[in-house]
Amino acid sequence: MTLPPPDRTTITPLSIRGRLQIAALLIAAVITALAFLRARERRIAEERRIIERAQETATIVARSLDAAIIDAQTLLNSLRGLVDPSAAPERNDLLLRALYAESPVPYSNIYVVDSLGRNLGVAMSPTAGRARVTLWSREYFHDALRTQRFTVGLPIRSRTLAGG
Repeated sequence: MTLPPPDRTTITPLSIRGRLQIAALLIAAVITALAFLRARERRIAEERRIIERAQETATIVARSLDAAIIDAQTLLNSLRGLVDPSAAPERNDLLLRALYAESPVPYSNIYVVDSLGRNLGVAMSPTAGRARVTLWSREYFHDALRTQRFTVGLPIRSRTLAGG
């Protein structure tokens, strides 16, 4: 009598070692998934914190710029009544030097020009002379003439302080 061939569809029970390996793999998969979810949660929280800090910084910078513009407008309004366009530029220089020395805002220089950009007075005279302070070639000067408003231009190299 011969034995029938073994049935290949039957599953043989796993050994204890095999069962432990499967349990270890399942636990590792769960821990890996939890670690991934925690890392994702931390990344999202960090991105939110960075966005909040960026918004706070932007608000602080905007307020500082607003304050600087208000300071400049206050100075310009004060100069309107003090500087005499028909007076000798040296008289206006004395006035601007005094105002420059007393100003709580650290301006690099204060000067007044006419509508052609010619110097009517300057707080810090350039070594090359008064004619060196002319704004006719500056883009922001033409913007101010065109708009009749306070204007801010691109950074420039100072003609009075740097000889440019």
